[in-house]
Amino acid sequence: MLPITISKKYIQNIGWLLFDYGLRMVGGYFVMIWLARFLGPATFGVLSYALANAAIVTAIGVAGLHGVAIKFLVENKDQHNETAGTIFYIRLIASIICYVVLAAFLYVEYNSFPPKVLLSLLIGLKVVLTPITVIELYFDAIVQSKYRVIARNIGYGIRSVLIIFFILLEWPLILLGFIFFFEEVFGVIGLLFFYKHKAKEKLNKWKFKKDLAKELMSEAWPMVISSAGAILYVKIDQIMIVEMLDDIQGGYYGVAVKISELFSFIPGLLVGTFFPAIIESKKVDIKGYKLKMQKLILLMMLIAGFLGLGIYLFANQIVYYSFGEEFLPAVSIVRIHIWTLVLSFLAIVLSRWLIVEKLTKFSLLRHLLGVIANVGLNFLLIPTMGGEGAAIASIISLFCAVILFAVFDKKTFEFLRLLFSSFFVFRFLK
Repeated sequence: MLPITISKKYIQNIGWLLFDYGLRMVGGYFVMIWLARFLGPATFGVLSYALANAAIVTAIGVAGLHGVAIKFLVENKDQHNETAGTIFYIRLIASIICYVVLAAFLYVEYNSFPPKVLLSLLIGLKVVLTPITVIELYFDAIVQSKYRVIARNIGYGIRSVLIIFFILLEWPLILLGFIFFFEEVFGVIGLLFFYKHKAKEKLNKWKFKKDLAKELMSEAWPMVISSAGAILYVKIDQIMIVEMLDDIQGGYYGVAVKISELFSFIPGLLVGTFFPAIIESKKVDIKGYKLKMQKLILLMMLIAGFLGLGIYLFANQIVYYSFGEEFLPAVSIVRIHIWTLVLSFLAIVLSRWLIVEKLTKFSLLRHLLGVIANVGLNFLLIPTMGGEGAAIASIISLFCAVILFAVFDKKTFEFLRLLFSSFFVFRFLK
């Protein structure tokens, strides 16, 4: 390994991000367990449907600008107000369009306001606040993520307390929509506070710059489409299963997704930890770079494989003791869906590899392939196999987006060489 010096500032920043991941993923999982047991399968299915709708519009509403925006904020520090303002207005337009499309879809689909529609509209309303979260990108750009972590977890903490009150006092279901929306409100208030008092910056100085907007979008448009595709093939199954079957099946499937999502932070942390050394090694030793890539790929597959095996073997006990007897029909779905971990872990490595190899144009292809496969297979499998069919569709669509897409071009085929050669990586270790 090449020696890499990491400053105290970066170590502290990583620590804050670890804290954020741990609290929100693990803590949130246990709060969601309590909520699911209280709601029951049918109502939990309604909530899962609403959260999936909100996740899609929120992800698309940020206009795929995360990485590109941070790059521009770092490179244009002397034009901070113009850069932040331009990103803000691009996101504002995108978020309004996304919310209008969501409302139109729900109106056409239901032509009324059942709980799932009201919850979707209320939770989805937080998309209109996402433009202000350009402040988060600013704190990431200056390696001061602790301020956004604190702000976000203030909102998360308030949401958790309110959910506990919701359960204990048996509040009406519609209040859940307000609770999830106000999590975003309090998070944004925290961001504004730190932006003013720690960064010493003001929102009223933000300005829109047309030329900068063109430059931003010309660089970001492939990521806009690919990020939309990525969230669609991850979340669309939760919507389709409710639309094609019923709320109860949506509740069972929602449980399987929650269990798989509990481990979703692991690949991001591992890649974030090891990839700087991998990138550095490429500059001086291509063989060493490839060997490190193989080790990382193998590590990802081993961790995902062991997690998948453990969940598969103890799925009955996990579902019973966590969510209760009512959710036991979800066990068969859990045992299938958990294997998405292997491919989703690899997907994180692949996305970083495409960046390092300057092949990000292929991100668009792979996500579109994943969306088409997932939607098509859901239409085919859900009517006959229910939640198990949706879980199988998720695995196959991830296979298409991670493995199959790489076959079509010799440049991306190199990732498959790294993947398959990783099984024999120990032959190269002395």
